[in-house]
Formats: sequence, C-alpha cells, structure tokens
Amino acid sequence: MLNTQVPRGQIPELDGVRSIAILLILFCHFWPSVGYLSPFYHFFRESWFGVDLFFVLSGFLIAGILLEAKDSPHFYKNFYARRTLRIFPLYYAFLIIMFVLVAPFLDPASIDAHEFGRSGSPFWYFFYLGNVRAALANYEGQTYLTLLWSLAIEEHFYLLFPFLVANLNPVRLTRVLIGVWCFVLAFRLAALWAFPENWPLVYMFTLSRMDGLALGALLAVVWRFWGPVTKYWKIYALVGVLLLVGQGVMRAWGLPNGHRVFGYSLPSFVLVSFVAWSLLYRGQGITSFLRIPALTYIGRISYGLYLFHLPLGSALPRMLRFLGLGLDRGSASLLAARIAFCIAIASFSFFTFEQPILSLKKRFTTKALR
Repeated sequence: MLNTQVPRGQIPELDGVRSIAILLILFCHFWPSVGYLSPFYHFFRESWFGVDLFFVLSGFLIAGILLEAKDSPHFYKNFYARRTLRIFPLYYAFLIIMFVLVAPFLDPASIDAHEFGRSGSPFWYFFYLGNVRAALANYEGQTYLTLLWSLAIEEHFYLLFPFLVANLNPVRLTRVLIGVWCFVLAFRLAALWAFPENWPLVYMFTLSRMDGLALGALLAVVWRFWGPVTKYWKIYALVGVLLLVGQGVMRAWGLPNGHRVFGYSLPSFVLVSFVAWSLLYRGQGITSFLRIPALTYIGRISYGLYLFHLPLGSALPRMLRFLGLGLDRGSASLLAARIAFCIAIASFSFFTFEQPILSLKKRFTTKALR
C-alpha cells in the first residue's frame, strides 16, 4: 500500500538512502584496479552517481524543510543558522587540516605538493568557490580537495533557494525548478561546444550540476501540492531511460562528449524515482533493507565520511606498511580496512565534534524546523 502522506521528521529510509550514496562513492574511489576484484573495477568507477543521489536527497529534504517553515517566524535566521551549524564546523576543520597541517609539510617535489600549488589560493575553498576556480583554471584541484566541488554546489543552493520558496507560490516554484533543469542541459551543451576540453566546467561548475538538486526539490513541491502525482514514480525512471537513449543518439552523431549533456542528468531521474519509491513504501517490508541499523548509522555519519574518506583511504596503506602489516592493494582485505577505518574516524568526528555542535540547533527551532 502506497504511503502518500507528506514525509516529516526523522525517516529511517532516507538515512538508508544516504548510506547507499556514500557507499557508492567509497566503492568508486577505493575499489581495486588490480587483483581478483579488478573485473568489477570499471563497474564501480561508474558509481560516481552517489554524488547525484546526495544532490537529489538534499534538494528534497531542504525544499521540504523550507516549504514547511515558510510562514514561520525567523524563517531565514533559523534556516541559515541550522545549516551553518551542520555544514561549516566540519568543513572548515577539514580545510584547516589540509592547508595548515598537511600542505606545508609535504615534500616540495612530491605530486601532492604540486597539486596543492596548482589548486590556487585556499580562499577559493574557504568561500565555497573551489568548483568555480576549477572551471576557470580547467583543473580539478588537489586530490583531497576535489570532492569539495559538490559541497560548494549545495552551499550555493542553500543560499538561494530560501528566497525562491519565500517569494513564489507552488505553481511558479514548480515552473522555476523545471526551468532550472532545462537551463542546466542547455548550459552543459553550450559549455561542451565552446570549451570541449574543459571538463571541470561541465562536471563541477554550479550551473552545470544544479539539475539533481532541482529535481529533488521538485519532488518535495509536488508531494505537498499535487500529492497523487508521486505514485507515478515509475515515470521518473522512464524519463531516465529516455535520456539514456538521447545519450546514445549524441554519441551516434559523433559527439563523444555528448553523453555529458544527458548523462549527468540521467542518474538524477532514476535516483529521484528511487527516493520517491523509498518514501511511498516507507515502513513496509519491501523497504526494510533501508532500515537496517548498520545502514542507517552510516547514513548519519555520511558527512564526515564524505569529507575525510580520500585522505584517510590514502593514509591507511602507508600506516599499515609502517606497522609491518601491509596488505595487497588488490585485496578485499584492504578495501574492507579502508572503509572500516573511514567509518571509525567519521564516528569519532560525529560523536566528539559534530554532535555537540548540532545540539545548538535547538536554539533555532520552529514547528517546522526541528
């Protein structure tokens, strides 16, 4: 039986969805390219769309929070204060670690030091503009800083979207969100035509990747004002398949990079249908795997996992070799050790650093923002 009621409060299924997103990213970055696991390497290299699942989920949740709180007192103050408490402390702690405790002590001749030098001023990252710098310089940035592009896009969304919700009725907001999705497709097509070699512009720039957030937000709007439409979640997946066909046509026309126009939007349609499905069947047996405690726990600590997994995954093999416990880089043992190590450090960060700060959110609470 479909549960078409507006989802509110803590939803275990969405924690499960969030954990799937971060696990896809971990597999994308940690899956070995050699050894007996290597046949699946190229498969998991495509699991980068875990980032798009985060985009869809963020768009849905943030839009829902704002729609519920639209008529509440201190609308802007409470929203921005709560987002600041959730996002800023760990983000800036990460930047301080990277630029103050790591970069100055690297061997100047090392690849890592060279990458830090090419990444530009730290101020790009301190002001959530690392993805803009990457697009301007046509350089993705230092390996550990690369993943900050998605956080920059989400931050830009948080800055602008409350004003749309506050000033637009549901019909106009729906039109704007559909327009954003169409604009992103057109922008990526224009970027590929004008700057075919600048892949960060197409993949990491804010105007190139707002489609997932827009679709997630659109789902939240539709659910609240045209609820029965949500039961047609299969249609969203069908649109994704049609985009896949469009991607094939682009390649057939001799545009090898054309898949970036449709290909980056394709996952979002499939993933928004997955989010809708997980909510329509929440609390039922078919979604029970999303409520597995270990999975929901990983979802809770996913922010720290995302921020720190690349440097931690790189440091662990060196630490093991130093201790005389080196593992074969193509082994399942090293893959499991990397993931377990990241979960352990993210758990420590969550309970000792993030959670005490998050407790301050209660000072900025309304009926809708809890």
